[in-house]
Amino acid sequence: MPTQTWENALNADASSANSDEVLLVPPELTHHDRYEVVRVLSTGGMGTVYLARHKIMKRMVALKTIHPRFTTDAASVERFRREVQVCAKIQHPNIALAYDAEKIGSSYYLVMEYIEGETISRRLAREGRFSVAEVCSVGIAVLSALQHLHELGLVHRDVKPSNLMRTAKGQIKLLDFGLARLTTDYKPENDEITGVGVTMGTADYIAPEQARDARAADIRADIYSLGCTLYHMLVGKPPFPTGTPMEKNRSPHD
Repeated sequence: MPTQTWENALNADASSANSDEVLLVPPELTHHDRYEVVRVLSTGGMGTVYLARHKIMKRMVALKTIHPRFTTDAASVERFRREVQVCAKIQHPNIALAYDAEKIGSSYYLVMEYIEGETISRRLAREGRFSVAEVCSVGIAVLSALQHLHELGLVHRDVKPSNLMRTAKGQIKLLDFGLARLTTDYKPENDEITGVGVTMGTADYIAPEQARDARAADIRADIYSLGCTLYHMLVGKPPFPTGTPMEKNRSPHD
């Protein structure tokens, strides 16, 4: 089975890196005293993800730089700090772990567990659908992860096939908890940017109430998103494959 490393790790529109993208590594990371950047893994609306190696521990990590537009004011920086503190509380075998967070120069970044495997979205693109047994297995794993978040009073807000990774050993990992929350709270001045955010990017899986106000969504919205994901895995297409994002997210009561 072909493997994919942290595909779409930042954004549904993230593009796979090519060999030339290593030139995009900022100087402060090129000469970091603890991490050696190996290559670019992906780029997207949230920033850039690098494969890096801890120089002493020799552990491979996913180093995620955060786009400056999410950390340009004091409120955004404080929100980022709160989110990484929240990420540090998460300890679950089906959720990608956060190891570290730091500011280097003008850049903020997260150091996350590096996972080798294949996202559910890549498998769907290649094979079209999963067996009933596989869908049940993924559902049980993600529900366990969501239960852990719920017990901590947290909501992921971006459960979708590209944020579910199957490792080489068959374990399911839920990706990008902290980043999903960070983008949800971001309030750009430009209305055009608003349309490129979390709601527009994942309209196939977002609950109607979350589409109206992502910050008001609770754990039920995550369960809805998981249901849409499992439906896609089983049938080979999302529940509402056609229509505009607004039409897909319309509540029966609207």
